[in-house]
Amino acid sequence: MCLLAWTLGCTSGARDAEANGASSPAHGKLERTVTLRFVNPTAHDLYVSVTDALPPTLVGPGGALPRPDPCLATCDPCEPAACELPSARVRRVGPGQAFDVEWRGQRSVESACGLATGESTACTAALAAPPGAYRVELEARRARSPADGAAAGGALDVFEGVLEPASPRCVATGEITLGDAPATFELRFVCAQGS
Repeated sequence: MCLLAWTLGCTSGARDAEANGASSPAHGKLERTVTLRFVNPTAHDLYVSVTDALPPTLVGPGGALPRPDPCLATCDPCEPAACELPSARVRRVGPGQAFDVEWRGQRSVESACGLATGESTACTAALAAPPGAYRVELEARRARSPADGAAAGGALDVFEGVLEPASPRCVATGEITLGDAPATFELRFVCAQGS
């Protein structure tokens, strides 16, 4: 299972499980893909963090969705986690460009499962998020640190590094609706005055 389902180029084993009949509404794992299209309307490069498992903040019915813990085992199937934390990475979004982030309409919950060794362990399960309205927020900065960080994994616009906190801040925020069908929502970055 891929816990970095928000980052670009990452797919989840849950899709394979669904194709094999393991994922169904009865199991609480109905997948409803929402595409969040983040647009840079400015004349400057913007950078967003793609290190976290859930870069945009999502707040919906019941509060903010928790970020999955990459050091917990996966629940289905019950497998120990390698606990290799990803290196810090940022994505460049050029002037007038956009990038998409997929959310599969799921939320992470901590549970427990039995390993093949017979031991019990804490695990992360992906369950269907409640339908309804969600507020989305994603921060961007005009600079990254280090400014000369190497491209990560051969991706042209993804670099090793972090957002430069002293650089001008921009935020894409808006409301989306999670329903029973795939949907796309466009959110534009707005920068602090003078940025």
